[in-house]
Amino acid sequence: EKPEYLTVMGERCIEHAVDIHSIERSQVLPFGLPRFDTYRNGGLGSQKSNLHSTIEILYAGFSLPHAEIAVVNYLWDGLKSHFPNHEIRFVYRPHPIPIPRIDDVKEVVPGVVTTQHGKLERTNMPKMDENYLLSMLNADVVIGAPTTMVFEAMLLDRPCIIDGTSDQFHRTNAASSIQNFTHMKDLLTVVNLPIANDVEEILRLLVAIIEQKVQIVNYEMNHLYDKKQPSYSTQLKMFLVSSRSNS
Repeated sequence: EKPEYLTVMGERCIEHAVDIHSIERSQVLPFGLPRFDTYRNGGLGSQKSNLHSTIEILYAGFSLPHAEIAVVNYLWDGLKSHFPNHEIRFVYRPHPIPIPRIDDVKEVVPGVVTTQHGKLERTNMPKMDENYLLSMLNADVVIGAPTTMVFEAMLLDRPCIIDGTSDQFHRTNAASSIQNFTHMKDLLTVVNLPIANDVEEILRLLVAIIEQKVQIVNYEMNHLYDKKQPSYSTQLKMFLVSSRSNS
């Protein structure tokens, strides 16, 4: 059965509701996501909160098998080579659900900090607590395959780079996924989001952002998620009150 109304993340998803689910455009409500209301409250700063000179990098792991540890290790070595006189803190945050991978590289190199999630059930998400938000806000650059966390970092105006690399081991690698999965292809519509096709390009982009001291990036992504709108619950209440008044 089709609902009378369907709420979606943003204007772009109206097209998906119409094209994929054959729902009338007038029945699709782009109210956003309750989980993302945190980014609509206006209380989060966009700039890096700590002022020391440490270079901080966050790599957000993919939800599908992808040879990402090899990418992390390459970037760590490249950063140390480019910035030998700087302290570097590189955080690798694997996806909270353990992903089986078959590539050759199994361990991160010494020096990279790996986030430990503990045991989570399949449907659980990490808490959006202060530590979670600060992990993005404190990063000079956030890197990752097309993941929810990178999307959230974009909502926080953090400099981001999409790992769009391929590997010879997984059909689900980042390059394949971003070209074939509808919601990931939507990232290609953000014209000022850099998407790197190989590790050398990720490193070049990363070094350039650090050297240029980029602090804030205003992504052209209102068509995906408009954080200037009221909260999900506020929009839903307004819609329900209006519907009742018109009935």
